Amino acid sequence: MYKVSILAVVGASVLAVLSSAAQAQSRALNTVWLIQPATETPGERSVGYAEWVLKQTLLPEGLFRLDGDAGPAGGASKFTVGTQLIEVRTEGAIVACDAIARRQKLIGASQYCLVDYDRDGKFDGMFAVANISKGGGMPTIQGQYPKKAKAIVPVAYSRLDPAELATHYFVGIRNAGKAALYDRQNFQICYGSESATDCLTDWDYTSASVFPASIELLGAKLTALSREDGKVRVRIDATMPSQPFGIISSYKIR
Repeated sequence: MYKVSILAVVGASVLAVLSSAAQAQSRALNTVWLIQPATETPGERSVGYAEWVLKQTLLPEGLFRLDGDAGPAGGASKFTVGTQLIEVRTEGAIVACDAIARRQKLIGASQYCLVDYDRDGKFDGMFAVANISKGGGMPTIQGQYPKKAKAIVPVAYSRLDPAELATHYFVGIRNAGKAALYDRQNFQICYGSESATDCLTDWDYTSASVFPASIELLGAKLTALSREDGKVRVRIDATMPSQPFGIISSYKIR
């Protein structure tokens, strides 16, 4: 069974702890986004099935802009000058991936990344990875960068303020409907852009008949007040606080 769940994000202070010199650095990749403060004021609203209760902007931990075209010597460029790339958390190298979410192919990888092995301010390798946000909701990289990526003509890059990200990504809470067999009003954490979204596998829920009923998701506090005409009346008591957000995919064999 395929499952998408929240990544347990390790704080930067913990990551900064030095390992022994003999210990090899990990090439693991984790895509960590930062939830931004809400721009909307908490209050009451009626939401139907699949409608949003709350949405808040996501920004990457780091953002780059290419100062030139990126591609193999004598070959076609995969990225052109000015392309934005999001920083992916790892050790040993700087890895940046396409800031536009690519829907995952049935076979093969869909998302391309560049790597600066010696951290000299120039990307010198390229590799493809799967986007675990399979519906193309947002770029989400999981796995490892290769020890030796496909060589490209070294290309310089500049750091940008993450707020300059051209595509608007968000995380939110959506009304996932009333359960058919149980007394449950379901809510689901979803994420992505205006053109495509994906959701966590598991739902959270309150009672669908006993009101008021409260629930907390990613620090946001909601109270279901009533159900009427197929909609649930919800009071947003607190929005999501600023915090890291990421997802992981896993498989369970039954």
